[in-house]
Amino acid sequence: MLGIVAVFPLAIILGLVALRQIKKRNDHGKGIAIAGIMLGMVWLGMCAAFGSFVVEAIRDFQPEVALDKGVCLTDVSGGDISMSQPVDCDEPHDAEVFALFKLTGHEQSEDEIRDKAYERCAQLFKLDVADQFQRDPLVVQTVVAPEPGVDFGFCLAEHVDSGGLTQSVLK
Repeated sequence: MLGIVAVFPLAIILGLVALRQIKKRNDHGKGIAIAGIMLGMVWLGMCAAFGSFVVEAIRDFQPEVALDKGVCLTDVSGGDISMSQPVDCDEPHDAEVFALFKLTGHEQSEDEIRDKAYERCAQLFKLDVADQFQRDPLVVQTVVAPEPGVDFGFCLAEHVDSGGLTQSVLK
């Protein structure tokens, strides 16, 4: 791969050197030199586009956890589910997704998005979580608010002690 990537600078440099010598010596081969330069530039553009695609894909990589209402998770800390694993809700777990929500309107700033998400999760916590868990001071609602440009988020009922939940929190 490195050899292929190293070709385009070589094609551009050698093409420019050839053009200079052709002009100096009044020689033939100007078309071939220009073709080498152009192909090197096309290859450079393709590598740059592919490289930016790879960088963007790496930056956007998030471990996939299929989130849906009622999914129970282990290894959750303050709403960070990047290392979480879904488990059966009858087994000890840290949190449960009690709601998914879609933001409507045109919230622009991160603060507006976060405020709207917290407000929505507070409403859904009262509607969807069983009373015994609503009254338990060790069960807290955690909001995973969307980032700008993403119009959905989810709400977790999270126990402050790891593995503190042993059943579903849903009504």
